[in-house]
Amino acid sequence: MKKQKKNETLLLIFKGAIIGFGGILPGASGGILAVATGIYEKILDAIANFFKDTKKSLSFLIPLLIGSLIGLLPMSFLLEWLLSKYEVSLTYLLMGLVLGGVPSFLKQANDGNAFKPRYLIGTAIGIAFAVGLFFLEKTFVAGEALPFNFFTAMFCGGVIATGIVIPGISSSFLLMFVGLYEPLLSSLNSFDIPMLLSALLGGLIVAALLFIFVRKMLLKYRCATYYTSFGLLLGTVVLIFPGIEMSYIQILNTFLLILGFFASFFMDKLDTNGI
Repeated sequence: MKKQKKNETLLLIFKGAIIGFGGILPGASGGILAVATGIYEKILDAIANFFKDTKKSLSFLIPLLIGSLIGLLPMSFLLEWLLSKYEVSLTYLLMGLVLGGVPSFLKQANDGNAFKPRYLIGTAIGIAFAVGLFFLEKTFVAGEALPFNFFTAMFCGGVIATGIVIPGISSSFLLMFVGLYEPLLSSLNSFDIPMLLSALLGGLIVAALLFIFVRKMLLKYRCATYYTSFGLLLGTVVLIFPGIEMSYIQILNTFLLILGFFASFFMDKLDTNGI
């Protein structure tokens, strides 16, 4: 029993690290990765029932938070280097992680309900929204950057939380749009505690508000909400696809895509004990 509990905790930490890293990786979405790893709704439930069953919620949320911090902080030291050297390979791995969660995603979306063609309207809206955000970032990312201070650090935390709570929203795109992505990454790399605490505060405030809203949407319009998120997922994967290189590197990239797919797929299979 203790060994099983330990394995569940380690798996949660690992999933949290993937979500945290997805929160700052350009083009990625922490929310999409939360769905892909099969714990998105469980996060919503843990927060919604926090005061009803605090012990159970904490046993779920604390390992996840630890993992997210691992993904955000230590990995941020490597991010700039990885992006400069292996951006395409990293993107292939991320795409594999996302695509590997699609079977689980669709299972959660239907959850005993029969598929209805009208759900595809939500999927189309999700795709259009993802494409719109992408072109918005491409059009305005070169604009004048906002100053990086206590308030904008809180804003950064809120944006990252938005990307985690709402699947398909790319926090990095939004931060690039206002010129705060690089300052935030720099503060992570230099471990600027005041700015990081400000970002954490903003993230907690926004996450609490959005989680309540999203959970209500799932309770009332479950399938429509999920299929709209599915559209965001598809749009994100298509937009971050870096193309195909006719070289030996493509073999490595394809391997990483497959590795990411099966890693995500089997994480869901391991998730049979309430993780």
